[in-house]
Parts: sequence; structure tokens; C-alpha cells
Amino acid sequence: MTQVEPSRARLKATRLPSGKAIVISAGVTLAVLLGVLSWSQVETDLSADDAAYVKKFYPAAVTLRPATWEEQLHLIKAVQAAVIDRALLRHDIPEGQAREPRDVWNARSGLCYDVSRTIEKILSYQGFEVRHLYIGRSRTQDVMSAIALLGGRVQSHAVSEVKTAAGWLIVDSTSKWLSLDPHDRPVSVRELHANRTLWLAGFGGPVPDLFKEDFFFITGLYSRHGKFYSPFNAVPDVAWDQFYQGMVVEALLKAPAPDR
Repeated sequence: MTQVEPSRARLKATRLPSGKAIVISAGVTLAVLLGVLSWSQVETDLSADDAAYVKKFYPAAVTLRPATWEEQLHLIKAVQAAVIDRALLRHDIPEGQAREPRDVWNARSGLCYDVSRTIEKILSYQGFEVRHLYIGRSRTQDVMSAIALLGGRVQSHAVSEVKTAAGWLIVDSTSKWLSLDPHDRPVSVRELHANRTLWLAGFGGPVPDLFKEDFFFITGLYSRHGKFYSPFNAVPDVAWDQFYQGMVVEALLKAPAPDR
């Protein structure tokens, strides 16, 4: 029997146009990527268990932020001291385990990434807007270049930033240091990153080493390896709302001024 070759027209009709195939492939890849990233989202909402342990760390805690800068500063100092003093053993909580306020309290221990998480939750409970900061030492201060370096060895530190009535304030997690200028006014991480030499000498306490040299910061990044928060996989632990907010601010700061 003689085989009849399908017509070119029929073959062409069964194929997707190359442009559509690329779009569909890109869409599927993006959907998978977003699914993986959302799966590794670090939750920042407070649980009932968190609230109970907030009271253990800081019995005076109430769900209402003080109105004045002076009152807020007093409270932030007290919270920072309470958590650092409790985690006095200075051992890390092992990877693959929870590191919430309960865990730091019971372990009586924690390193910068453990302590900062608890500080953030206590301040959040009391009505403050907080964000987590990954601080890394690098020759580059550009955020996008810094992200590209994260696959290698990077000396890093974890701190918190809290929004006060006078502006954003950095709260250290291993010493009782706050980013206050010589006049006791807050200095944000962006201001510190832009020009730290103007006010660095005015600090009353020891400044963390990473802030004395070239550094970069990434908002919302809790770990590069993904082993600090459930599901404990190889995808970085990130609070994506904080991360996106940080990237948008970076883009706006670098945008050229509009013509007048």
C-alpha cells in the first residue's frame, strides 16, 4: 500500500507558532518559580503563641505603639535589652528547626538571625512597622550586584529596622547598639549606607563591624540557604513583601529626576 505523505498545510496547522510556544513556556516557568518562592515565604504575622512569649520577654508589652519619639526609643531599648539578655548563651538554633520567640526563650540562646526575629515580633506586637535586614560585607554597594554574590561566601549579619515617629532606626541583634546620631535621632540603613562617616564617630556604643566598612543590605532576606524557616528547603528564606518594597525604593532612589 502506498503511504500518502501528510500535506505541509496539515503539519503546519498542528504546530504552535514559535512565538506562542515561547510565551507559554515562559509563563509555565514563571508560574513554577512563583510557586516555589511563595512556598518559602517567611511569615511575619504574629501567632497566639508568639503573643504569649512576647509577654515573657517584655511583660509591659501592650498592643499600642507609644505616641512620642522619646517614649518609643525607651521602649525599643528595653525590648532589645530583654531579648539580648535572655539569649545570653550565644549559640545558634540549629538549621531545620523553628526559631520563633518560644524557641529563643526556651533555648536561652540565639545568634543574630534568631535574636532579630524575636525583636521584630515583639515590636510588631506593640504596633511598630518593622523589617528584617540582611547585612553583607562586599566590595560592591549595589543591591543587584550584591544579590549576584550570594552564591559565594559572604560575611553577614542580621539586624532589624523599626519605623519610629522620628524615622527608621536600626536595632542591632548582638549588642545594645542603635543607629542614633550624636543628637539621639535615628539614622536609617539607607542613610548609613549612603554616608556613614559623617556621624559614625558620634555613636555612644560600639558600632557593629560590618557597618564600618563597605556593606550592602537586602530587605526581607532571612537566609540564603533556606534552612531557617519551614519548609526548610534550598530556596532562600525571604519575606517577599519586605523584599519587594525594598527593591521598589531602591529603584525610585536611582531613578533620574523628572525634567521641570
